[in-house]
Amino acid sequence: FDQPMEHSGGFLPSEKGNAVQHLEHVFNLRDVGVACNQEIGRKILKEGVFYRSGQLDDADKRDIDILNDVLRIRSVIDLRGKKAAKEKGELLVSSFPESAINRGMAQNALLSLQARIQKGKRLRRKVEMRSLRAKASKEYPDHVSYNINFTGSNYRMNYVFKSLPPEIRLQVIALTTTGRKPEAVALTSSALMVPRGLDGLYKGFLDYCGDEITEALTILASNDTYPALVHCTQGKDRTGIVVAFALLLCNISEDAIIHDYHLSQSGLDPIRQETIDKMRQDGLTSDFADAPSEVMRITLQYLREKHGGAHEYVKFK
Repeated sequence: FDQPMEHSGGFLPSEKGNAVQHLEHVFNLRDVGVACNQEIGRKILKEGVFYRSGQLDDADKRDIDILNDVLRIRSVIDLRGKKAAKEKGELLVSSFPESAINRGMAQNALLSLQARIQKGKRLRRKVEMRSLRAKASKEYPDHVSYNINFTGSNYRMNYVFKSLPPEIRLQVIALTTTGRKPEAVALTSSALMVPRGLDGLYKGFLDYCGDEITEALTILASNDTYPALVHCTQGKDRTGIVVAFALLLCNISEDAIIHDYHLSQSGLDPIRQETIDKMRQDGLTSDFADAPSEVMRITLQYLREKHGGAHEYVKFK
């Protein structure tokens, strides 16, 4: 998406801007290209093709119409997994039917992606994804939704469960097996996630979510995907990591990536108190509702030092 791509329809900048600003039930929505170009000071990324946001579950008909007919979103990548995807409204599901993508198909496409990166070619090179599409929407036949469980079993087992002190681990098992999962989550968060902090959370993503990151990038590597929207719950953490990788692989500056990430601070302002209340229930502090520039700066430095940077990361995952 660092070069013009063909897609139906056109956009006036004012139309895109107003549409993004006036979605009533979708928060933290923005055009990644616009955000990065503003920081860079010139138009490097194509605008109107790559969006990010918080969850779409509460989107009403007007919001869906804007996504479909104004922003012309073709693909939605939901990083929360299939369980959270069940909360989607009927309008959203009918507009963006779930993809038939599975792990085997994704790995085959990923091999093609890795080969191209090893040859020094950029992600804009086409990876065939047509075979991964599900039964099309009648009204929008080229629309599709991909569900990726970003914090999958590797992350949950190795970064979370095995890292707990033995006595806390036993308590978590007892709470979970007796139907008290919310208490288990809160205990895990207070004992492990809070001491590690937000930058620790992101380092865990890099260390243990490699398959999920490359799966998302495989989808984004196809021109057929665009215009695309990537989201999780807040559109800040999991989405922030995937968007950062996509931009790094297009050789976008770290300053622009950090700028785009930090925009989530204001993007989530309308639901900040609600988010903090939910996080406190889950045992987290209000810090986890923020999007500090320094946290993304630390994360990018860790990616370079621990994993050799984005290009090396994708090669070996």
